[in-house]
Amino acid sequence: MEKVDENNKQTVINFLKVDVIKHVFAVYDLQHDPNHTILYAAFENSELKGYILIYTALQFPSVILECKKDLARQLMEYAPQNHFIIHTSPETLPIIKSKFKNAKTYIENWMLIKRGRANFFRSNFVRRLHSENDAYKLFYAPFES
Repeated sequence: MEKVDENNKQTVINFLKVDVIKHVFAVYDLQHDPNHTILYAAFENSELKGYILIYTALQFPSVILECKKDLARQLMEYAPQNHFIIHTSPETLPIIKSKFKNAKTYIENWMLIKRGRANFFRSNFVRRLHSENDAYKLFYAPFES
């Protein structure tokens, strides 16, 4: 594990730029807001295998954990000990939940669309909202018993 600083920052950025879409936040934060960015990188045979990025410019630190499951426990040792928001893959979620027993989780699915390669479709399960009553039902129905 290495803390990223001026001596190794460009090496890490070069690894991240191989898949810049996947690592866009890390690349941007390291280059454009280094005063609020802490990054620990895991290397194996001189190759970047994962990282934990802690961005501190927000009300709560924002953490990105990018690694395979086997590295997650080691990288999580660098996570803040109090309140923070973490973005990670479902694969590493059990490790985070074991370390932070009271953590609340929310799964998001992100989608990457390349220009000219998007396949759009219409679903029979959705419809346009037509009235305030529709919006009310959408928002409150899941909470009413």
